[in-house]
Amino acid sequence: MPEIFVTGHQNPDTDSIVSAHVFAWMLEQSEPNTTATPLRLGDPNPQSAWLFETAGECLPALRTDCRPTLAEACAKAPTVSPDSPLSHALRVLRENRSSVVVVQEEDGKIVGIISDRMPRVNYLLSANIEDMLGTLLRWQNVVESLPLKAVNRVPVEREPSGMRFVSGIKPSPNDVLVTGSEPADPTGILQSNPAAIIVVGPDRCPSLEDQDKIPVYSYQGSAFAFCTSLGGCIPCRNAMETEYTTIDSEEILSETRHKIAQAEHGLLVVHSSGQLVGLVTSQQLAEAQRPCVALVDHFEKAQSIKGLQEASIAAIIDHHRIGDIETNEPVDIDCRIWGSTASILFARCRESGLEVSPSKARLLLGALIADTLLLRSPTTREQDRRIAQELASLADVDLNKFGMEVLRRNDQLLSARADDLVSLDCKTFTHGDHRFIAAQIETVDIAALSNERATELDQAIANQLNGKDFAALMITDVIKQSSRLSILSHSDHWLRILTPDTNEPAWMVADFVSRKKQLIPYLLDRLNS
Repeated sequence: MPEIFVTGHQNPDTDSIVSAHVFAWMLEQSEPNTTATPLRLGDPNPQSAWLFETAGECLPALRTDCRPTLAEACAKAPTVSPDSPLSHALRVLRENRSSVVVVQEEDGKIVGIISDRMPRVNYLLSANIEDMLGTLLRWQNVVESLPLKAVNRVPVEREPSGMRFVSGIKPSPNDVLVTGSEPADPTGILQSNPAAIIVVGPDRCPSLEDQDKIPVYSYQGSAFAFCTSLGGCIPCRNAMETEYTTIDSEEILSETRHKIAQAEHGLLVVHSSGQLVGLVTSQQLAEAQRPCVALVDHFEKAQSIKGLQEASIAAIIDHHRIGDIETNEPVDIDCRIWGSTASILFARCRESGLEVSPSKARLLLGALIADTLLLRSPTTREQDRRIAQELASLADVDLNKFGMEVLRRNDQLLSARADDLVSLDCKTFTHGDHRFIAAQIETVDIAALSNERATELDQAIANQLNGKDFAALMITDVIKQSSRLSILSHSDHWLRILTPDTNEPAWMVADFVSRKKQLIPYLLDRLNS
């Protein structure tokens, strides 16, 4: 079965990260053959990081696109060294059923490629090799590649520069003379004083082998096999093509279709450091499966992982409004109007008989507390209260004491950079033709917010508009259960529509703590009026 990525929304809060982690575990428990990998689409906030650390569990991996990268989709690239014989490279090519063999130095540096479809390779395999000794290949290449057996153990004292077959043509003193086991004139062969003699065939040639002046080697195959094997002795460095195309391993497979289709021998996939990762061809495109994802804590395309349009959605577990995500097939959708996705997941564990460990109970409780503001948010349901008590018992913690610590861990009202703070829990929403963003910042003491700091935060959220109609910023005092709201836009039109009668861009609202239950419905009502 394909791997399932389980992911929450962008700019993840604690409920989103915890839900991805726990639901991935649940999928693997319920389907033993399933591989489910939890993901996060951004950096964890201090609350989430602290919660996972104290629970002794690992944070989900950071990944922002569900589509496979070239590093994940590419095939292993067979490699040879520059000094390997061409015949070895072609054998590696066949054994790996690859379109190309990569020629690499010992340090991993790519220097060329070899393929049986290259004109140069096919020319060398069929060319007259007699005159190539000393140019494209050296004597040692022939000895090692065929292989040749030294018969009389006389060393080669001068590097051969050519090869001649016994045919009445007088060889040069630096030539290698090739003969059968029964030469017509062995004395004449010895008198020509070649650099070495090769006896081809299964039989010995005592008239040439039993002398100690000229090196003699034997080749046990036929003369035809000897001739056709010579081209394969050429070192890869002299046969390879040095012009090849590389592509970064982090590129997305589906976005490189055109490049792959244009590459005659495929593309060499390399790391940013230049090291070889693999080979990608049209075959990998044809074999690539659609990524499979399960979504938690969101139902909006704009909030989800990149590449969702190319993915198959396996499940959606959420407690927000039904957004604009569509599926091609019926899937497991569980949307309950509870205070947190963590509450829903715990209920599903109970419904399916899964036993929740103390560490996962701690995670789920922390996420429930974070999303319901310690059960004070209007989104809180009786089910959340009952589940919180049960999770506290499983995690062996005091609910109120642990809850206050969870809330304090997320209070960065005065300490964090304004741009970072407004990005921590910022979501994009779509309503008809309108797109807007809504961010929430939680604090245990809003009285500490100065006018200067408030202006700085408003400006930070305004900087993130990026073509959207407006932004709403909600700074919530989780103890006093009140919020400061501000609307930011490049157009006064939205300020007139969305702010109260006072027409001020920022105002305080009592008993107002939930973005999902209070802020978003307020904004949508204003847009519809």
